[in-house]
Parts: sequence; C-alpha cells; structure tokens
Amino acid sequence: MYVTEFQKRGLPHVHMLLILDTDDKLREPEEYDSVVKAEIPRHESEPELYEAVLKHMIHGSCGVLNQSSPCMKNGHCKKRYPKDFCEETRQGNDSYPEYMRRFSDPIFLNRNKSVDNRWVVPYNPWLLLKYDCHINVEICSIIKSIKYLYKYVYKGPDRVAMEVHRGTGMDDIQQYVDTRWICAPEALWKIFKFTLYKLYPSVERLQIHLPNHHQVRFYKHQRITDVLNDNQNAVTMLTEFFALNQMDPDARNYLYREIPEHYCWLKGVKKWQRRRTKRKVIGRIYTVSPSEGEKFYLRVLLSHLRGPTSWECLLTHNGSCFFTFKKEVEDWGLLESDNSIRECMLEASNMRMPYALRRLFVTILIFCEPTDVRGLFNEFHPYMVEDYQMTNIVVGNNFEDMLLRELRDLLLLHGKLIKNYDLPILTMETNEVGGVPTIIQEELSVQIPDEDIQSVEKLNNDQMSAYNIIMNAIHQKQSQFLLLMVLQEQVKLSFIEL
Repeated sequence: MYVTEFQKRGLPHVHMLLILDTDDKLREPEEYDSVVKAEIPRHESEPELYEAVLKHMIHGSCGVLNQSSPCMKNGHCKKRYPKDFCEETRQGNDSYPEYMRRFSDPIFLNRNKSVDNRWVVPYNPWLLLKYDCHINVEICSIIKSIKYLYKYVYKGPDRVAMEVHRGTGMDDIQQYVDTRWICAPEALWKIFKFTLYKLYPSVERLQIHLPNHHQVRFYKHQRITDVLNDNQNAVTMLTEFFALNQMDPDARNYLYREIPEHYCWLKGVKKWQRRRTKRKVIGRIYTVSPSEGEKFYLRVLLSHLRGPTSWECLLTHNGSCFFTFKKEVEDWGLLESDNSIRECMLEASNMRMPYALRRLFVTILIFCEPTDVRGLFNEFHPYMVEDYQMTNIVVGNNFEDMLLRELRDLLLLHGKLIKNYDLPILTMETNEVGGVPTIIQEELSVQIPDEDIQSVEKLNNDQMSAYNIIMNAIHQKQSQFLLLMVLQEQVKLSFIEL
C-alpha cells in the first residue's frame, strides 16, 4: 500500500510504502474496496467524510478547464484526470488498479466549478478523517509499481551543491560536508536511529571456476613470478570447499550452495569456519550461461553432488573417470534429452534449404548446448550438404569436409571454435577449396537466366556506363567503392578508389 501525504503547500510531501503481512495482503480487486475509495460519499449518510473529500481529495481543475494547471504537460494532465467511470474495481493494465467510480451527478463547488467521481483522488476514509489533510492511498499489486517505489524510496536524499569562490583551490571533501542537505523526514528518521534499510536473510555469493582458471588480483608493482609462487593466490571458495569436505565429515552432507548456512567464509585467511551463531545466511552460486560450456556443467554438478573432495572426485562416477564435466553430467543423467532439438532439425530439414539448415545447426550448438552433438551431425549431415553437389566448382564428393569448414566459419563469427564441439576432425588438406570463400562459392553456383544476360542490350546510355564501370572493376580485380542511386530510370554512379 502506497501513501502520499501532501502537507501544507510549499512543504515537501512524504512517501510511505507499507508492506502487509502475508495473511493480510490484498490480492483481489474486491479486497481493494475495503481499504481504498475513489468516490464522493453521500452527504446524508457520511457528512464529515463528504466534506473532507470535497476539501482535500478533489483533483484539478485542469485540462480544458485550466490549461495552466501545474499537472498539465503537452496539453494533457500528467495524472490522467478526469478518470473514466467504472462500475467496479478492476486490475488495470498499468501499475495501479482502476478503482470503482460509479456514475454520479455533478456537485457544484462554486459558480464555475463542478466535480463528480472522475475527479476524486483515491483515499482511505479512516486516514482522511483522522488527519484531515490530503492523503493519497494506492494499492501496489503489480511488480512494475513495486520496483518503481523501491527505487524512489531508496534513491537517497535530495542534494543541492553550488559554490562561488575565487581562485582554483577546492577541497572536495569539505565542499561535500558544507553543502549536503537532508530533508526534515530523513533527519527525524536518523535522529531516532530508525532502520533505513535491511537485507534479510544475508546472501553469500559463491565463486565458481574451472581448475586453475580463477581470478587473481594483484598490484601493478608486484612481479608476476611472486604472484604465481604465492600459494595463497591458489585458494578460493571452491577449492576450500573441497578441503572442508576432506577434513569435516559433516560438511559432506551439504551441497556447495548450502555450505554458507552452516559455515562462514573468512576472507582474511580464506577459510570456511563452522558458524557459531544462528544467523540465517543463504548461498548463491554465480550464474553461468550454457554457452560457457564446461563451466556451466561444473555448476550443474556442484548443484547436485554432495561432499566432493577434489576436482577428480567431481569427474568420477561409478568407478569411471571422465575427462570433461559434460561427460560426467551426462553419466549422472542430469541433462535433458535432445528430443526437442532433434524434432526442430527434422522439421527444418523438410521445410528449409540446406543453407538455412546449416545456420540452424550452428545456432543450436551455440545457444542450446545439445548433449549428443555427434549424433545430430551424423543424422542431419545428408540434409545439410544437398546443395553442394549442385555447385559446379566442387571437385570430388568430399562434402563432409566442406560442411565442417562452413560450420567452422559460422562458429568463428560468434567467437566459437569448432574443436570445442564433438564433431569430426577437419582435415588440413581440405580446409580450403581453391581459396574461394564459401559465400563466393554459393554466388558462383547461381545459374544466371538467359533473359538477364540479354537485358544488358536494353540498357540506356547512363545504365550502360554504370554497367561497364562495374564489370571492368570486377574483371580487372580493382578495389573500388561503388555507390548506385536510381533516379527517374537513370543510374547515377560515383566511385572512390580505395
């Protein structure tokens, strides 16, 4: 619930965010009406509330009635008044609900001004009668409004800094002390030592890295050899987690993310120590994208395996030792099958050209992390090379190496290496076919219709001039920048030697 209290004109207003207990939260529009009203009450039944609403909770006048109102911006009211009539309270599309504003006859405040329920600012009857001032009460039930209010409440105090002096000397620290300004509500809060903010429970972020791939910080005056020889730099949260499991049998009952609940990390000595207090702390392993490969699979293992004592322990299962974390994850059955990926490739092979199918396969490798890459390659290899046999510059039928070379080039565009995926080895002899890039091979394989060739004779003088310049540059293999503009069926051409 969000309360805005405007005190006397000219004084700052106060924003209060009240978070109700779980059992008291207002979850449905029907429950909003018990706290917030947006209608003018009947004078006969509630005369005091009637007078208070007309005195404090009427917006305006603005819009066509008063274009100079402070709430006007670009010809419209920033608060969107007057609101629409609404027969019942409902959750709106924006941050706040649309409160019940039933149709009512206008009430004349003076000779020139009349209001109805469309102009009422949402209020709480009890607060309005108790404090007899403008108190705007809103229900915050959408994450958008909650996020906005938290940013607004914790944005810090308002600040004004200005200085007029002679000379160039300036003390930044003293300037800050002399010019800082704290508003009255915040000063009162600090005087009474009320809690400004609180994070509960505490969150301990847990490092994750591959063997010998952790970050080491050092000063620029330190020698690299000294940094590398310092054994303390080899100690991390993760390596000490392994050491803790070796020394403490109780620690082997917990996952890596559960360790901070029972042990605290001593940054100075880089060591896990059993927690002596009942303070609640939760652990969170740093997020790792599936595109990071082995590091992602390491995180999967740490999230499921209890009590590993070393890197080798993580790579061993049922007496079998694996060389990659991905193989270990597969052996544990922690990866989903590739059924959905296979169905995607199967559908694309029936509907898409081989050119598009190859790009889809690369996209799957980069973003979907399939478990059986070699199986997908072997199954859809024939579909991805169907157009190679139509290219007249291809010698022989070694289409697999051509496919691997193109997949390699597409992966390089995304900063990936083909050797990092379980694909056949690309032989050096067929890395390039005559040194011609793939995109040029594809263009050369396009059959030019006779109609297009005969159209050259139908060009006008300007078009023929442009055509000759372009063709000469191609035949002579000259580097030129060509800019073509078509204006009234004539081709204007300019070129710059590079």
